[in-house]
Amino acid sequence: FIGFYDFVLPHGKQELDLKGFQALMNEAEEMRESLCAEREDTIAEKYYLSKKDVESAGDDLLVLLESFCQHDHDGNGSLDESEVIGSLLECGLMPRSGAHKAKVGSLIHSTVEDWGSDGMPFRGFLKLVFGVRQVCRKEMHDELWAVFPKSAQDDERQEPEISVAQAFRPLCD
Repeated sequence: FIGFYDFVLPHGKQELDLKGFQALMNEAEEMRESLCAEREDTIAEKYYLSKKDVESAGDDLLVLLESFCQHDHDGNGSLDESEVIGSLLECGLMPRSGAHKAKVGSLIHSTVEDWGSDGMPFRGFLKLVFGVRQVCRKEMHDELWAVFPKSAQDDERQEPEISVAQAFRPLCD
């Protein structure tokens, strides 16, 4: 980092011009990306994740791993059903009520059951998170379609449209 400091502030300068500030921001971003990539590689190796798993998790990989580890109360490297639910609640992925909660609960139960008595490892947890997100997106689409104006639903076009005023009407009711 010291060499970086000398690069940004040559000849003992104490202030940055725009060019120096840009260099600082670019270098800091490159360092951050490099550290994140290193960390992702370490996680992928330790938890047997494919490149696709890592890419699918995106910026959430570290947060999901942290939540997974915090909810592994018995420290066995896997989660049972109650630990999975706790982690999903913490991540905001567990619906609180209704049919949506039942669908996600059923998905959790069947997925954890598929892993057997040893529990779900991190790789399985990631795949479950992707599945839960997919269910949530589908449910949200269905909920939005239910409040989408009937006149637009009857529209023959592939992607029906409504005015901005129509879009805000359900929020005001």
